[in-house]
Amino acid sequence: MMIPWVLVLSLSALPQVTSFDVLLNVPSLVQHHAALSPALLDHSSLIASSLQSGFQIPNSLPDVYSMYKQTLTTNPLETKMATGAVLAVVGDGIAQAKQGGTEYDTKRASSFMLFDIAYRALQHFTFPTIIHECHGQYLLGAIGASPLAPLISDQTNPLLFGALEQSLVCQLALVPLTYYPVFYILTSFVQGLSVEDGIARAKETFIPIMKRNVAFWIPVQFAVFGFVEEDLQIPLLCLSGIIWTVILSLSAGNTKKYSQEKDFIARDMLKNMDDTAMVDTTLKERKNQVNKRQS
Repeated sequence: MMIPWVLVLSLSALPQVTSFDVLLNVPSLVQHHAALSPALLDHSSLIASSLQSGFQIPNSLPDVYSMYKQTLTTNPLETKMATGAVLAVVGDGIAQAKQGGTEYDTKRASSFMLFDIAYRALQHFTFPTIIHECHGQYLLGAIGASPLAPLISDQTNPLLFGALEQSLVCQLALVPLTYYPVFYILTSFVQGLSVEDGIARAKETFIPIMKRNVAFWIPVQFAVFGFVEEDLQIPLLCLSGIIWTVILSLSAGNTKKYSQEKDFIARDMLKNMDDTAMVDTTLKERKNQVNKRQS
């Protein structure tokens, strides 16, 4: 299982603290935005205080796994949000390092962290409904009413169709209708992009990212919905999300491009205005010289 690496990552960062105390350092990334920091700090304090009582550093990966499952049972929402926050910062950090920027962009990291926290909370409340409502009956019904009906038999496993159905609902409904609107709005706002530039960024990047999204997440979610117990689905998706965050951050994480393009256009316009003014001045001077000679 890959799940224990969530806490291994956190414990390696701060050896003598609880696994989720590392999250208390993460909100410092968003202190540049006073309106957002207090809410995040409140969440972090709640997570840390709920885990400090009777906590002991585990000595082995099985202990880490058991402890993580216990926190999922006692504090499911906070644990999923904390897991998403830590791994989102890690994924964006990898992307920033790969891009080779001059310095670490804390606004960009903050926007990914806050976005992932919000989306993990949404998953926490929507996944049970999707799992409860989608058992493969819609796909099997559609196949049964089509020329492919002979492919269905008594030995057909409805659980696999259920997993596929759940994945399709997530990726073709939940993601385009909630995931990307929240992503573009929140990351543009935190990184200081104007409404106009935010819309331009979404228009330019949405279709390419959505194609990658479908190709990456439908197989991953099919495996998770089909073979992983419900309590561990979101944490496992968070781990898979490290890879996806790198892809997303490289594709649409950096908003500086759009503000820089606007600055370049503005500078170019000013330069053209200056050039025009210089030409006008030169023409006036030459006209005055001609008038003086004629007089």
